[in-house]
Amino acid sequence: MKKYILILGLILSFNASADDLPSCGENCTYIIEGDTLTIKPIDSTTEAKIKSYTRYGSEGNNTNPEYAPWRFNNEIKKVVIESGITSIGYHSFEDIKITEVSLPEGLKTIEGEAFHNTSLVRVDLPSSLTSIGRYAFCIWSLQEVSDIPEGMTRLEGQVFSSTKIKNWVIPEGVKNIDPTTFGSKDYSSSSIENLYCNETIADQCDAAVQWKRDLGKTVKVTTYKKEGDKIFYKNHWYNSANDILSGDYIKKSIYTIDEANQVAGRINTFSIRDR
Repeated sequence: MKKYILILGLILSFNASADDLPSCGENCTYIIEGDTLTIKPIDSTTEAKIKSYTRYGSEGNNTNPEYAPWRFNNEIKKVVIESGITSIGYHSFEDIKITEVSLPEGLKTIEGEAFHNTSLVRVDLPSSLTSIGRYAFCIWSLQEVSDIPEGMTRLEGQVFSSTKIKNWVIPEGVKNIDPTTFGSKDYSSSSIENLYCNETIADQCDAAVQWKRDLGKTVKVTTYKKEGDKIFYKNHWYNSANDILSGDYIKKSIYTIDEANQVAGRINTFSIRDR
């Protein structure tokens, strides 16, 4: 009998501690240690979602907005989102001057303005990602983004506007591109110079850079085509659209000296910075 009561007590104690964990959405909790915010599932066997937050109240003004609980912690510089989180809600990290984020495989959705106006320099997108909302990565400091995931079918407006990235490859699975995906006249600081896309959406790609041409800037759209499971581009076959640009080098706008030495001969495709 005593053994039974002890076990029951442990179960009740565990459940109470789980209920006391700070919540940030469905099955979602977080901890802040120093300059690092870690977000993880409460129950690792069940998917978790970071909830959506608001900047404005129900009347469309600043009355009673619902900010993320870490919104005004100026010490946070790094965000680690652990495996099991499948969705990041609206405005989750907007206006927080984080410089580093780790996104897990298994993440499927990033809602609008999730990382808008942060201080991120590089973002590695998980291959599991299928949806990114408007303005999610409208970040003036952003210099590098890993390959756009192959599972994406649509690119929303202003997703990658106002970045410092010059070269973009659109995966063959993307069927729809908003004309403002990479910028607009209102967000004209985007550094895009080259856009590579499937020939089936060439018109949409042209439309997506027309705003910059209207400002008197030169932007080149280059197309490839898919045949079966392969990509054909300039008389060569590739396994995916993201393989076209020979590694990550040509897609960057800034290189270390060591990286520049590895791509010697590609003059004027990069600038050099010291480590």
